[in-house]
Amino acid sequence: MEIQFKYLNITFKGVAKSQQDVFRKVAFWSSLPTKCTACNSTNVRPDHRTPKDYEFYSIRCCDCGAECKIGERKDNKGMFFREDEKFEKFSGDGEKRTSEGNQERSAPEEEDDDF
Repeated sequence: MEIQFKYLNITFKGVAKSQQDVFRKVAFWSSLPTKCTACNSTNVRPDHRTPKDYEFYSIRCCDCGAECKIGERKDNKGMFFREDEKFEKFSGDGEKRTSEGNQERSAPEEEDDDF
């Protein structure tokens, strides 16, 4: 069955194999943030970058530059988002900036895959 879902100002169209598949896909997109938790701006957008041949996916704040990371499943069959993930500013090497210095991020748990 064909489905359509809107996130921010972007409309996604796709095909779902079952009713369960519809719920899984809509649940993923509905879990993504629409407001930056660092500065409270609603000016956020999906972001993708590939430094050093690695793939990084996130929702980035267009006002303060903070990002909220989205994970990719180890089997490369989708993406996942942790509900407790917050917008943070990162240095160029992917480490979180803190007042105490750089600290590595812990690996996120696998959850839902993407649309």
